[in-house]
Amino acid sequence: MLRSAAHETYHFVENYSAKDAADLRDYVIDSLKGNGVDIKKALEKYAKQGYATRDEQISELVADSMFLVPR
Repeated sequence: MLRSAAHETYHFVENYSAKDAADLRDYVIDSLKGNGVDIKKALEKYAKQGYATRDEQISELVADSMFLVPR
């Protein structure tokens, strides 16, 4: 349940404040890279799930990673 809440919180921030969402997105992506995540490969997973644009793919990757990254 917490994972879903974290995921939806990111989408809320996207709708509420584009600047804050961009800052959070950059932080999460940088953290993932720092932990050895292959971002290109991760985005391909979302493309296969039907997220057509790169922005959609990044949005879902960040939202799914919200519970994992901030520590």
